[in-house]
Amino acid sequence: MTNFRSLLASDATGALNSIMGMTGMSADEVESCLTDQALLDKITAVAESGRKLGVDSTPTFFVNGKPYKGSMTIEQFSAILDPLLAAE
Repeated sequence: MTNFRSLLASDATGALNSIMGMTGMSADEVESCLTDQALLDKITAVAESGRKLGVDSTPTFFVNGKPYKGSMTIEQFSAILDPLLAAE
């Protein structure tokens, strides 16, 4: 298995190419994404929208407008959603 931490420390672009290569993306496709200003603008807008809603970590879930931060088990999700579903 590739040691991603050592790759990132020495060559971030090479590490990203290696990781994305595992998904089938070529180095040219990765470079295209990294240099696409329109894509960066969209990502920045989404991030800003999240910050305005109080999102400062991932994952963050919203249920009826209430934020729930951090990963949750199925049981934790059920404890939140089941009462809402039962009320319908």
